[in-house]
Amino acid sequence: GGTGVLQYGMYGNNDVNSIVSFHGGLSFLPEMPMEFGPKLLVLSGGEDDAVTDVMDLEMTLDGANATWEITRYSGIEHAFTVFGDERYNEFVDMRSWDSAYKFVQESFGLIEYASDRPEMSETTPVEYVDMTDGKELMGHVAIPSDEWERPLPAIVILPDWTGADDYEKERATALAEMGYVAMVADIYGADKQSVESVDERVELITQYGGNPELYTSRISSAIEQLKGIADVDTDNMGMIGYCFGGTGAVIYSF
Repeated sequence: GGTGVLQYGMYGNNDVNSIVSFHGGLSFLPEMPMEFGPKLLVLSGGEDDAVTDVMDLEMTLDGANATWEITRYSGIEHAFTVFGDERYNEFVDMRSWDSAYKFVQESFGLIEYASDRPEMSETTPVEYVDMTDGKELMGHVAIPSDEWERPLPAIVILPDWTGADDYEKERATALAEMGYVAMVADIYGADKQSVESVDERVELITQYGGNPELYTSRISSAIEQLKGIADVDTDNMGMIGYCFGGTGAVIYSF
């Protein structure tokens, strides 16, 4: 059935608003797909399909002008939603079901997403130093209001290549409004909070991207600084990275 709904969309059928494919076969693709009208969500086990199958699917969907999302679950085999099957995974079943439910609701216009950009950023600058090279750094912390029960979960935000500037401060503020202590990490240094020159940005991301030990030291230093903030629940901490910061989050995980 997961394969069938994919093929239904690829052969030009647009009498439904949305299509969700649970552990469908991804290799049965038409050579010349027709215009793919419905919004598409593909939910697939990481051990079910080859990476090349996913790449081919993406290229085929792009060729059909489809609006698509693909989510894969690591270590998960085929039939992860089938009750009683030895490959059934309760967590992934519920996670994928929740994703599908919200996806269909959105396609029906029952829920709408709007920007959560705060009216203004409300962060406090925090000075600290890198644990490895002693570089002077300046992060930016947003604290939830008193209505949130303490201790609070916390999030480190790794900035994009422009530095720890207004964009990340707004994201930290938005997280604080949701009940998280949020800290924008400083990667470049207190003297380079916002980098305007594209050439300098390229130089900096090359420097840190080519020196993962230094990059991860900057991240670790921010985490330690965040742990020291009053009311932070040190057992519940996460990390979000944007652009170059997204790269840093992946590097840190290794």
